[in-house]
Amino acid sequence: MTRLAALLGVLSISFSAIFVRLADVSPSTAAFFRAGYAIPVLFLIWRLGRGQDYRSTRDRQVAFASGLFLAMDLALWHQSISLIGAGLATVLVNIQVVFVGLAAWAVYRERPTGLALFTIPIIFGGVALMSGLGRPDAYGDDPLRGVIFGIFSGVAYALFLLVFRASNRGLAPSAGPLLDATVGVAVGSLIAGLVDPGFDLGLSWPAHG
Repeated sequence: MTRLAALLGVLSISFSAIFVRLADVSPSTAAFFRAGYAIPVLFLIWRLGRGQDYRSTRDRQVAFASGLFLAMDLALWHQSISLIGAGLATVLVNIQVVFVGLAAWAVYRERPTGLALFTIPIIFGGVALMSGLGRPDAYGDDPLRGVIFGIFSGVAYALFLLVFRASNRGLAPSAGPLLDATVGVAVGSLIAGLVDPGFDLGLSWPAHG
């Protein structure tokens, strides 16, 4: 059952970049509504099992704070999608594995393997190639900016993962921490919307279809 749930999750999230591109809304708008649509569902799931959620107020606050980093990640990633396309942006954001590994090494003393360290320059070499290195035939409307946004998106996502991990060391049911983090995403997206000229809370078709 766990493997099936994981597979369904992978299949669902695999289309997210495509749907963001098709929605044709601003980065912060997309991030806000992704959280907004998820909050009621997560709240219902959490409420059904709230008796098992023994997290402290501090743990809830940390989970909320992790959502602020996820809001930053989504806004930057959505901007990257608009500049270099859904496919490249999705590949690029997974550079977060490098930042997570390095941060875990620095903070938790979880030393990466020699093979992992060997692949880091290869990964960054691929990122440089993806940016086009100034070539006029590089893919996307603005490849260099798209890659820069994607890199910072990966950094923000790595921070989200590390902070979210710290918020649930007691291994409470996942719905509670996810709900708190998702509320953080919504709040963070509203804040980001203050500097996003395209931010729009209006419902329209097909963006919300």
